[in-house]
Amino acid sequence: MKKQLALTLAMIIALNTQVLAAERNIIGGYGLYNHLGERIGEVLLINENGTIIHEQKLEEVETMQIETQKVELLTEPPEVGIVLGNIMKEGENLPLDYASSYTEPYATYSLGQCAWYANGRLREVTNKQVHISGAAKGWIAKAEEMDEFLMEYDINQPQEHSVAVYIPIDANDTHPGHVVFIEYIERDAAGNPTYIYYTDANGKYDTELDVFTPNVDGVVRKESFEEFSKDTNLRLSGYVSVNLNE
Repeated sequence: MKKQLALTLAMIIALNTQVLAAERNIIGGYGLYNHLGERIGEVLLINENGTIIHEQKLEEVETMQIETQKVELLTEPPEVGIVLGNIMKEGENLPLDYASSYTEPYATYSLGQCAWYANGRLREVTNKQVHISGAAKGWIAKAEEMDEFLMEYDINQPQEHSVAVYIPIDANDTHPGHVVFIEYIERDAAGNPTYIYYTDANGKYDTELDVFTPNVDGVVRKESFEEFSKDTNLRLSGYVSVNLNE
């Protein structure tokens, strides 16, 4: 009787987990929860329909021997106009709107959006399973609540491998903001930033918004720090980086 009850409860939890995951739209979103709201695993990959095709239970994640990579900063400026990230899988005629067409760091939702790219590039470069959801303008507030991230509020102190966060100048503006990934920084003799090399998606150079545009999104851009730190409708709010000690 107890065994049957345990099996029944297990089935209920499994069903509730699927429902809860669907309600929270957790597809490739790095969190899998049971009906009690307890985290029990991670979603690692989804297919083009948003269906989970690979997930990892928490106990398996905790016992895995994960090889961490040391994050190496670039020693010289990257070539402007090239793509540094390994974004799409190799193959011909891969559909741009299917998550299964992308490599693991980028195989998530909101393909082509700035937050999608910044999350993917952070994971790719740091080899850490990190993620911030929601509009770009809320990144710093959300990162403050998560141990896996570090914040820099002084906009004159950018760091390589951090995400620059732009928020609307007008607090009442409904613009979602923007995030870009800083790849490399040129500095003067005093250490002040002079030129920023960055990559992003759905940015001001994008020729087709709200979708991934190959050879446009993820391309290295170079701007003077003055140009980088200013925008017509947005203002640079700070930087988010991964806490590699977590």
